[in-house]
Amino acid sequence: MRCLLLYTILISASGLVSAVNVNPDIPVANWQRASARLAVAETNSEPVLTELLGLADSAPADQTINKIEALIKRSDWPLPAREQTLFVFTQELRFRAPFSVPMAVVQYLQTYQPRVLVPHQDHPNSAVPLYPIRAAASGIRTHWTRNQARTDARRLLIEDPTSLVQTYLAAGDSAVVAGIEDSLLGADRVALMDLAALLATLPQYAQQLAVFTGKIAIAAGDTELLLRALGDLPAASQGQILRQAAEYLTPADSAKLLSRIIADAPVATAALAIANLAPVNLKFEALESVLQESLATPGLTTTVALALTRYGSPSAKQNLHALSRSQDNPAMARRIQLVLDMTGSDSVGDQR
Repeated sequence: MRCLLLYTILISASGLVSAVNVNPDIPVANWQRASARLAVAETNSEPVLTELLGLADSAPADQTINKIEALIKRSDWPLPAREQTLFVFTQELRFRAPFSVPMAVVQYLQTYQPRVLVPHQDHPNSAVPLYPIRAAASGIRTHWTRNQARTDARRLLIEDPTSLVQTYLAAGDSAVVAGIEDSLLGADRVALMDLAALLATLPQYAQQLAVFTGKIAIAAGDTELLLRALGDLPAASQGQILRQAAEYLTPADSAKLLSRIIADAPVATAALAIANLAPVNLKFEALESVLQESLATPGLTTTVALALTRYGSPSAKQNLHALSRSQDNPAMARRIQLVLDMTGSDSVGDQR
């Protein structure tokens, strides 16, 4: 036993243990990041990259693949330089016109096994590819599909909105759906409202089209249409639509939407709306006023108080402290005080 212990200590001291892969299924780092990047910096890869991109744009797939294989095998370049060139080439393909490069080239890149492995930055005993070529290649088809769907949808919105709706309903690819939804932002408002009117004639598809309707409403800035769409959505999808609404609606429209949701929608929907709209828009007086007026709404006091405590103005926070001591509505006062205690807002002058 003592001999085994002494042997282990000697091996550790010599640094050989770090080179032993006790599990052959776990990759081992074979480069340090700094030395790999130095090898890349000392290699002029620009002419080869330019040639590769030119072939990808105009040549048959087999010619491009042959050039890639020649790059991988060339012995006058260090391996990091070869893989970095291939990685940059793969990334550049994303910005080509959709499907203008043969898919066989992309599929070849998806099968490439990176060989420059470096220690993981957070877990040094694990190794990761310095140039994740396969991962970069795997997203190209999705990126192209989404871009092509966005281009097609912009044309159909003007020329044939019925076909656009049919395409949306039939889409089995999430990238197609995302591309169609992308096409709505910045589109002509009249065309968007015509599309919304068309969807209203298809009540049998109300649930399938609710997200689409909500995104049309956001793009058109139509809070009434957005309110109707939210009513057809489950909570998870409501959150998605409300997050996008917070990003794209004007503060005035956000305040109008929130006021209507609090007045007409279920409490759960109102709470979601407050959680998503308040962080972005609460610095605007109109939305803050809507929330302050809603403090006494049954089921919303805690949510509203929490939003005002986190994102409200100093005067709104002072008002919360005053209401927490009010005798007019003891239940509301208790809930507000609970929020103040929970957030550490324990003084009227708290400006956090």
